[in-house]
Amino acid sequence: MRILQVLPSLNRGGAEQVVVLHSKALLDRSHEVTIVTEATDSDGSVFDLPTGVKRLSVSSGLSRSRIYSFVILFWWIFGNRKKLLSFDVVHAHLTYGAIFVFFLRLNFFFCSFRRPKIVFTHHSSGMDAPFLSNVIQFSAKFFVDDFIFVSREKHFLSRIFFPLLDSRKVILNGIEFPCNLDRSGFECRQKGIFNGEVITIGALSRLTPDRNPHQYLDLFERLVDFENDLKFDFVLGGYGSLLEEVKTQIKNSFKLDRVALPGLILEREKFFRRIDIYITLVANDYPGISGLEAISFGVPTFGILINDHGFQTGSCPVPSFSNLCQLAQHIIDFCKSSNHDLSFTRRQLDWAKRNYSIDKMCEDYLACYKN
Repeated sequence: MRILQVLPSLNRGGAEQVVVLHSKALLDRSHEVTIVTEATDSDGSVFDLPTGVKRLSVSSGLSRSRIYSFVILFWWIFGNRKKLLSFDVVHAHLTYGAIFVFFLRLNFFFCSFRRPKIVFTHHSSGMDAPFLSNVIQFSAKFFVDDFIFVSREKHFLSRIFFPLLDSRKVILNGIEFPCNLDRSGFECRQKGIFNGEVITIGALSRLTPDRNPHQYLDLFERLVDFENDLKFDFVLGGYGSLLEEVKTQIKNSFKLDRVALPGLILEREKFFRRIDIYITLVANDYPGISGLEAISFGVPTFGILINDHGFQTGSCPVPSFSNLCQLAQHIIDFCKSSNHDLSFTRRQLDWAKRNYSIDKMCEDYLACYKN
C-alpha cells in the first residue's frame, strides 16, 4: 500500500511525533510511505525520518503570507495531481492537512480515475486551539472518507459537526515503549526522593496560547505554598511564542526562582530520567504524547484537567484536576505517603501499554485504510 502523510512541518510536537512513529510502523509492515510538508525544514529542531520514508516539500521556504502559501499549495497539488493519484491513501493532519484535502478534492472533482482514500486525523482533542483553526479542521469532515479523533472529543464544535457520538471514529495515538528500560535506578531513586531529598517536578509543553504554559507556573507556585518539609525544584521544557511571557512571570515571582527553562528538549530520555514527577495536560482521559512518554519511563504522572466538565471520567490512572490547588495537594499527599511502592507507576504503565502502543494504533489505521 502506498501512503501519503500530510503535515505542515516536522517540527517537534506531539502530532508530528505520532506521524513519524506511525510511518516507521507502516514501513515495518512493508508499506510505502511518503511525507509531504509545507516547506523544507532548515533547523535542527525537527524529527529525523526513518530510513525508507520519502519526503516531499510544497516549497523551499515558508511564506510570510498565509494566503500566498495556500495559493502555492493549490498549484502544487494541481501540478502533481497524477503523482497524488498514484497513492492508495492520503492521510492528512492538523490545519494545513485540512486545507490540503480541500484543494485535493477540488483537483479530483473532474477526475474519472480511481482516487486515493482520504483520511484526516484531528489531533487537537480538548486543546484550546484557535477557533478558526478548529472550524477548518472540523470542516474537513465534508471532504474526507474518514475523520478520526484521537480521543472522545468534547469540544462544542465536535458536537455540531458530529452530533451523534456513534458517528465519531476514535483511534488512540500511540508511542514506542522502551524495550529494555533499566528500572533499577528509578526504583532506588523513588525510595529516596520522598525522604528529605529535593523532588524535581517537570513538564514539557509548547509555550503557545493553546497550551497555556502559565498554568504550569501557577501549579508550581501552589506547590511551593504547600511544600512545608518537602523541597521542590521545577523544570519546564519547551519553546514557543509565549517564552518571554513565561520568563517575565518567573522573574516577577519569588516562588518561581527554582524554575529551570532548558528550552527545546531533544534528548527526551535524559529529561525523563532527570525528573521525579511529571505534569501533563489531560483532555478527556488522554494524557498527551509527553504524558505517555513520562509513563513509559516509569515517572509518576499527574495531570492538569482541561476538558469542559472539570472532572475526570473513564479509567485513566493519571490523577487529574482542573483545580490547581486540589492537584497540588494531591501531589503533596503522594510525596508524603509512607507506603510508597511501584504499584502507582506500574498501574499507569500497564494502562498505557494496553491502550497507547504504536503497534495498536498502526493496526487500527490499517483497518481504516482498507475498509
